Amino acid sequence: MGRKKVVMKRIEKKSYREVTFSKRRNGLFKKAQDLSILCDAQVAILITSSGGKLYSSSTPDSLVKILEHYRSRLSEEAAASKPDNGAEVITCFLSHEIVVECNNYFCRQLEDPDKLSADDLVEWEKHLVASLTQIRHRKNQLMLESIKALQEKMRSGIARVLDYTTKLMYVKTVCV
Repeated sequence: MGRKKVVMKRIEKKSYREVTFSKRRNGLFKKAQDLSILCDAQVAILITSSGGKLYSSSTPDSLVKILEHYRSRLSEEAAASKPDNGAEVITCFLSHEIVVECNNYFCRQLEDPDKLSADDLVEWEKHLVASLTQIRHRKNQLMLESIKALQEKMRSGIARVLDYTTKLMYVKTVCV
């Protein structure tokens, strides 16, 4: 005796829909965890329910890394094709959209603190720490690039001054 084939259409009864969502979400998270363990893959899943609640699952400390990797790959592909800056706009929009969704989710949770568990707060703290680490890393990277650019300008300025000084000395020796 086998199972019936499930027709893919919206479940009309809200309680059935919520139960199905919960079971399938947990099944998806389990499959992602299995894939991560079996294939040594970095896995991240973001799901937003019809009620606006945000669910996420990822291999330990990898959600931010995976999103950053996705963003950099998108930027690399855009740079390779380079028709316009649309991919950069999409990348910024995606990261902004994710931050807004997370913010909205926790704002809704804070409106009804009974729904917010200690695990949710710990997870949110981990995401914030990872985000801050990523932001600090990017800030340091930009500062180093800026310092290198300034050093290069300084070297070229010194080279021009030396060149000018050499020409002046040559003119003085020729004139004397």
